[in-house]
Amino acid sequence: DPRRAQSAEDADAMATALQPPEDPAKHPCKKMRLGGRQNALPEEFCIASTKTGRPCSKRKDPDCALPFCRGHREKGDGAFRKVPHPLAGLCLVANFDIPKGYKTVFWGTRKRWRDTENKEGGDYAMSFRTNGGGIDPTTH
Repeated sequence: DPRRAQSAEDADAMATALQPPEDPAKHPCKKMRLGGRQNALPEEFCIASTKTGRPCSKRKDPDCALPFCRGHREKGDGAFRKVPHPLAGLCLVANFDIPKGYKTVFWGTRKRWRDTENKEGGDYAMSFRTNGGGIDPTTH
């Protein structure tokens, strides 16, 4: 089964800790955070990590406000993965130890509160402003 082979490859490639780039001198983002383990220029570079624990070396997608490249915007930060949960459906877990200060993006579809209340996943939506609606991550 190709999906099983792919997940086995992903498991082999996953890191146990966040790591700096293999060759920091060749990494395009010259300003790094967390001891070289995360890009520090979210206006220009993707802040996500790969599944191997290294910082992404691609530029931020200019067509989107999220500080992710197109690949990470579609597949998510490699530092995290979705796993089945017996009660909640899917749960987000870390692929490796995440250091204090690691930045990532909580994103989803912006909805009115009444569109998320009493619906499956409604309790996972977040609000940042009073009466400002919520962000529903359950569809991504």
